[in-house]
Amino acid sequence: MMFNKWKLIFYFPKSERRGISYLLLLCTLLYLLRFALPSFIFEKPTDFSTLETEIIAFQHSIEIDQSASSPQNAGWELPKKQVFANPNYASKEQLIAIGLSAKIASTIINYRNTGAKFYRKIDLKKIYGLNDSTYRKIEPFVRIDIFPKKQQKVKNKKPDGKIPENILKPFLFDPNQASKDTLLQLGLQPKIAQTIINFRTKGGTFRIKSDFKKIFGLTEKNYLALYPFIQLPEQQSDVKIEEIQSTKAFPLTNNSYDDTKIDINKADIETWVKLPGIGYTYAGKIVQYRDKLGGFYSIDQIKTTYGVPDSVIDKNYSLFEISPIRRQIPINSIKAEELKNHPYITSRQAHIIVNYRTNHGPFSKLDDLKKIHALKTDFLNKISPYLLFE
Repeated sequence: MMFNKWKLIFYFPKSERRGISYLLLLCTLLYLLRFALPSFIFEKPTDFSTLETEIIAFQHSIEIDQSASSPQNAGWELPKKQVFANPNYASKEQLIAIGLSAKIASTIINYRNTGAKFYRKIDLKKIYGLNDSTYRKIEPFVRIDIFPKKQQKVKNKKPDGKIPENILKPFLFDPNQASKDTLLQLGLQPKIAQTIINFRTKGGTFRIKSDFKKIFGLTEKNYLALYPFIQLPEQQSDVKIEEIQSTKAFPLTNNSYDDTKIDINKADIETWVKLPGIGYTYAGKIVQYRDKLGGFYSIDQIKTTYGVPDSVIDKNYSLFEISPIRRQIPINSIKAEELKNHPYITSRQAHIIVNYRTNHGPFSKLDDLKKIHALKTDFLNKISPYLLFE
């Protein structure tokens, strides 16, 4: 009786039993399909690329910490967080900041001054003294961007065909001391940077902020953007040279000059100001420029003094005498940092000369320098009177 009662409760008609069988079969197939065809399970994959990047950076930082604390790498400095450098433009200080030694940083700059470029990070392995261990440490902090300014000029051309100005990246700088690399890092165009270097080479000096505005090619917009970062006094607090010259203590000319000839390589400022048309400003510029050169080897060289009109020199031309150059360049022993201080020699030319001398031996005559294809004949003829072959 009890069995029949339960049978009646769980009894299903034939059609319902068939439907239950189909349902069980479908569930079984779906379960097996999960294992047989996993690619049909449309789950959105998780992107672990960011996490992987962070893991790699973390591993690098652990390696750097361990290397910096080990005795054999005691001289290697741990770079600060998020300090990056482009070896094609970075200064020596920036290269040191990412963990390179001062010596290797100088080697990179010397290599760069020869005109070479780093096209990939691995190109740094060409640098003498940079071993694999050091390369692995600094590699995360290296950024390679070969010609960012040129790429910007081509990419951002205006409809009228004019090339837009470089994007400035201002920081504090002294225009009387900044190197060409520093000026380029500010965002100035290479031509403007070279104009500033040429201005200083010829004896020019920036005394107040507004003097910087006189640089040819520098737009009003760029001048105003750089103005707060120029480490020079304001015009209001500076005494103009013209005002000094107008005082009795500094007369512009002395009409009592007795027409006695002067030696342009020996005359001091007091002697120069006795000439007609030459005051303390012109005299100071001539003497300063002459001393940087080491002396004049021709009277016409005086005309290359920045800010001194040719007419003033021509007016007194017959009163000039010339003695031998007072200081020559020991070309076989001088360092590049000293050689580039000569007004006629750029930093790049100085490093090319010194690097060639290091690789090929000392120079015995001017013809040895002419073997350096990167140096033009006009340049060598210009500096030849100053060269001393020991």
